[in-house]
Parts: sequence; structure tokens; C-alpha cells
Amino acid sequence: MSRKSTGLAVAIAAAIGVGAVVAFASTKKTTAVDDDDDDDDDAPPLPDAPPVSPVSPTGVTPLGTPPFVPPGLIQVSDPVPVQPPIAPPPIVPTPVEPAPPVVQLPDDDDEQQVPTVLPGITIPGSVTLPGGVQVPVPPIPGITAPATPVAIPVPQAPPVVAVEQPSAVPPDTAALVAKMLNDEASPTWKKKYPELGMWQAARGRTVDQMFGPGDALAMAQEIGTLPIIRYWPRGTLPDTALPNYRSQLAAIAATAPEPRRSQLLMTSAREQGQAFAGPASTVPIATRVNLTAVA
Repeated sequence: MSRKSTGLAVAIAAAIGVGAVVAFASTKKTTAVDDDDDDDDDAPPLPDAPPVSPVSPTGVTPLGTPPFVPPGLIQVSDPVPVQPPIAPPPIVPTPVEPAPPVVQLPDDDDEQQVPTVLPGITIPGSVTLPGGVQVPVPPIPGITAPATPVAIPVPQAPPVVAVEQPSAVPPDTAALVAKMLNDEASPTWKKKYPELGMWQAARGRTVDQMFGPGDALAMAQEIGTLPIIRYWPRGTLPDTALPNYRSQLAAIAATAPEPRRSQLLMTSAREQGQAFAGPASTVPIATRVNLTAVA
């Protein structure tokens, strides 16, 4: 009887002890929960763990369930295609217009300063800069700009003129011309010359001793100062014969050297067709020429 009482007492004491332990554990769990709630208020919530897909007993994953990845393995997905970088559009440089030249104007306080005058600038007046901008330029004390540009004459060398020496004239031609020029001061200047006959024979011309336009043109190849025509061809008139003779003299003068060229032009102006006046003129030639003064 006493053993049964003792065993019952031990059982009751053990039950009480178990109840106390359970109560203490319950109290501890409640306190821990309260502490966790306090920490949750201060710290950010932890992310939820991904759900673990159940594995069917048959080893087949149900539809709509992601495949199961064992712990320790890394699932590699297909690489995402990378788009190539888009090249920026080319940069086109913007043309920069050059700045117009700066024209320094004279300082009013400094009267000794003389500005540099650029080409094309007129003082006083205005300066036209690139772009059509007009910049006024005040007059400078002591400097007067000319109204118009002054042309500076450039000395030129005198033209080279070929001079025919007197020794180039044949002696018989010079003597015959001198005699006929001296006779023009006489009223009987229109006559035949024996000296002319010899000159005609030496040049292969018809010997008639009468000085006509044909003899004068042949003589113009040797000397520039010619006598007045004594005899014109029979049947010719001054209106036609005289201009023809002058034009032929001008053609010879165009290629003749000086002074023969100038002398031939003087001979052409001196010839007026005086021999057309009659068979024996009684009027001396007014335009007499001294051969020694021109040859």
C-alpha cells in the first residue's frame, strides 16, 4: 500500500514538472514572437522564399510548375541577345565666316598718331568691310586725300628709229636732185635735164630727160626729198594722176627708214600738180626746199 502511494506521488510530481516545463516553453515562445514583431517594425521585411515545387511520386513535374533545381546547382538560362550599339550620326562642321578686318581709327587725343592706310581706302570718307558694312573714317589733321587718284607717269625709252645716213644716197642722185630743187626758184623750172637722161640710162629707164612721176617713184627708193614733177603722162588729169602718185609715195614711206620716211611724206604734201598749169610756167615753186638742209 505504501509502494503504490509512493509511485503515485512520483507520477503526480512528474506530471507537475512536465506541466511547468510546457508552460515555461510556451511563455518563452510568446516572448520570442513579441521580440520578432518588434524587430519587424524596425527592419525591412525579408523576401519570401520561393516556393518549392513538389515533386510527384512518378518523377513528372506538373504543368505550370517550374523545374526543380537541386540545391548547389546553378540554372543557366539562354543568353539574352545584345543589340549592337547604334552609331551616332556624323558631325558636319558648320562653316565659320571669317571675321572682318579690324580698322583702327585714329585717336583724337593723340594727334601725332598716323593710321596705316589700307589699299582701297579713301580718306576722308568711309570704308566698306566684307558684308557691305560701311565704317566712317574721320579726316586726319594735316593729311589731305586727293579727290582723284594721281597717275604717276612712267618714263619710257624713246623708240628706236633707223636713220638713213647721207652716204647711202648715190652721188649722181644727190647731185641731180640738188640742181632741180635749186631751179624751182626760177620761172623756167619746167624743162628737160641732160643730167636726168644720164640718170635714167644708169637705172634702165626710158631716156627722155623729162622728170615725170615714174622717175620720181624710182628716185624715192634712194632719197626722200624729191623735186616737183615736171611732166605728167600725156592725157592724165590732176584729179586722178595726183592722188595716185601720192598714194604710191605713202606706200614707199611706210617701209622706209628715217629720215627718208618723213622726207617722202613732206614731198607728197608739197606736190600739188604745178606742172599741169601749162607748157612753160612763169611762177616759181612757193614751197622750195634746200637739199643740204634736209639730206
